[in-house]
Amino acid sequence: MKQLFILCIVTLLLILSGCFNEESIKEPTIDKDETYESHEQPIAESKEVYTLGLYNKDEFEYERTFEIDNESFKRNIVLGNKTSKDGSFILLIFNHGEQMNFKVGDGKISNSYRFDIEKEEYKDLEVSLLDLEDGFHSITYILLNDPKEAPSDYETSMELADLFSIRVNLLKNIDNIPEQRPSLLTKGIKSEERRIHGAFLSKKEVPYEALYKEEMGEKEIPYTLFYGNSNSEKIDFYLVALFNYQQTPLGNDDFIYDTLEPDQEKSISLDFNLPLEEESNYFQVLMIPTPFEPVSKEEAFLPQDPLASNRVLILK
Repeated sequence: MKQLFILCIVTLLLILSGCFNEESIKEPTIDKDETYESHEQPIAESKEVYTLGLYNKDEFEYERTFEIDNESFKRNIVLGNKTSKDGSFILLIFNHGEQMNFKVGDGKISNSYRFDIEKEEYKDLEVSLLDLEDGFHSITYILLNDPKEAPSDYETSMELADLFSIRVNLLKNIDNIPEQRPSLLTKGIKSEERRIHGAFLSKKEVPYEALYKEEMGEKEIPYTLFYGNSNSEKIDFYLVALFNYQQTPLGNDDFIYDTLEPDQEKSISLDFNLPLEEESNYFQVLMIPTPFEPVSKEEAFLPQDPLASNRVLILK
């Protein structure tokens, strides 16, 4: 009887020892929010701001140039809402000056993705770029704020110019960024002095008076696109027009590639004459700078981030 009791005690100790060992070898759980917060700028701790980061699944992605040999590229875009209000955004992605298709998670392929984000929360988007051909791909992820917001005054129109962006370079089956550049635009008229940094949509008859709400009716809407560079360095860039967040031509061009010297401004006179299917429509122009600039984990930032013009509400 005594031997049986001892055997039971030994068996129980072995079972308990196995449980403790099993618990001790379990991998620690990862708090994603803590991971995101650890890679945010210090300002996010004291100000109401949004943060944006590039991740490879759960790991922060430091690299910004990738040599690839397949047709797809997948990374996570993580937006943090450090404000006291819920928000809404639309994700657009550009390869050089062309809007491209992509897929978020297991969703359908599209060239835009709308989503909401609650206050003090993070939104993790697994984004896949597809059908990448051989060559150099200058990829710009752009998040525009409040895509359904219609500007009713100048202040709101300018506030809706805010955007967030991430740039990566993809080299598919090539070793270096090509030296060849697109043909430069020659239509831009140089201003006598610079008043604009980025892109600005103005009434044609009153230069520098902002467009923000126009009725189409049966006529064209004439406007002037001003674009300027307040930096101390020369920049090259694409100008891309968006109509209801779909790329639309600027005049006769799908997009414009141009350069600006330091403290220089140019302008182009154009007409908006697209057919309207919706009662309320949105028109905006993006400036996507330095598309051929090398980026890396050491030099992840560009001389100039992408910029958006004032958003214009066009009524049918």
